[in-house]
Amino acid sequence: MRVRNKMGDTLLLHAAVSGKPDAVRWLLANGCSDHALIRNKRGVTAISAAARRAAELGEGGAAWEECARAIGEVAEAAAARAGTPAWASTLA
Repeated sequence: MRVRNKMGDTLLLHAAVSGKPDAVRWLLANGCSDHALIRNKRGVTAISAAARRAAELGEGGAAWEECARAIGEVAEAAAARAGTPAWASTLA
């Protein structure tokens, strides 16, 4: 799935920003795993958006933390396959 809006946001980014972990997992399992590290025109990735929102909400941000964790696992595995030393450098 190569769907992006005019700002470069992916479906995965929208699901992560919305705090929808079930949607995030579904997208990752169904063709959007390569979107884990894609930055939009503002330089934001799905994982950075979810992690930022989880931090802002504290204890109320569990859904966003779950989104960030799911995306992070996929991003880490992709970086390892590509031989990238640290996927964390993709965080905005």
